[in-house]
Amino acid sequence: MVRMIKKNAKRSFKQGPYNLRNLQKYRGSKRPYCRSSWEFKFCSYLDNNPHVKEWGSECLAIPYYDTVKQKSRKYFPDFYFTKISGERFVVEIKPHRETRPPRNGKKKSKKTMLYESQVYETNQCKWKATEKFCKERGMIFKIITEKHLFG
Repeated sequence: MVRMIKKNAKRSFKQGPYNLRNLQKYRGSKRPYCRSSWEFKFCSYLDNNPHVKEWGSECLAIPYYDTVKQKSRKYFPDFYFTKISGERFVVEIKPHRETRPPRNGKKKSKKTMLYESQVYETNQCKWKATEKFCKERGMIFKIITEKHLFG
């Protein structure tokens, strides 16, 4: 029985729709969809935390200029939430490696380095626009990595 629960839990935690437990707290037009176990863990935290008044998943559209593609785009951060205290947060869940400039390794190809550099630059554009958006609205922007989620 335990083996079956773990097997099913593992499969459902990777990605897919999140089943809300506290519907009254969720502010979104569609059910949250988790693209990773990290997003699933954060959904569960928001949904079950008594200090969270309301929350939403990918419900904000923040305009930014993508310097890699050289065009205006919209960024949808992973989460928005409000604490009972009134503090409002915008949160992005990212692997720690994507929050730092890419490092050239011995086994990395030029193509990989170029891709990682473009991802990093695009993320910087998104996050700069999000910081401005949040500051103008009295919100706090946080980037959460596996180091925050798993200690």
